[in-house]
Amino acid sequence: MKSFKLFFSLVLSLSLSSFSYAQSSLDLKVDDVFPQRQINQALDVSVNIDFALDFEVSGPVNSDVSQIALIYQKGNSNIAEINQEGLLNKAIISQIGSQNEAFQYQYGISNLALISQEGITNFAEQKQWGNYNQAYILQDGSNNQAFQYQYTDYNTAIIVQMGSNNQAYQYQGVAGGSGYRSTIVQQGNGNSAIIYQY
Repeated sequence: MKSFKLFFSLVLSLSLSSFSYAQSSLDLKVDDVFPQRQINQALDVSVNIDFALDFEVSGPVNSDVSQIALIYQKGNSNIAEINQEGLLNKAIISQIGSQNEAFQYQYGISNLALISQEGITNFAEQKQWGNYNQAYILQDGSNNQAFQYQYTDYNTAIIVQMGSNNQAYQYQGVAGGSGYRSTIVQQGNGNSAIIYQY
């Protein structure tokens, strides 16, 4: 029996009003340093995402793990699917609630994809073509939809949605280029956002 430890840490800056998010295995906190009357001015905000996981796999002592795919679901009628081709890709899906759907597709080397959904009838899809991409989707609420598509290398995409009936789309490297970074954070109901990075 071989034991493996997986740890992810991400720190970034973005502009938004304050909110907080927390669940058992993943913590996200945002602190707004400006009063609400200055909402139209730039906000100095930091987001910290830490995801830690311990797990064991059976196999010969000298065996290597080239791909990691983990699905955790708690609730009713949730659907999750992971497809991986390549080497050293890591894909994790965590769903708590009912009728949530999550799909991950990785084609390349050393890509990381994380979906965490809590609530009802949320939908998330991540597709990565290329190498060393990172994609994170966190949804808490109901009827939210999130899509991330990464076509080249070294891209980072983050979607955080809290509320209901929100939609978010991220496209990175559609016409080439690499090293793109984009973040969408939506709190409330009925919001929609699209980011294209070429």
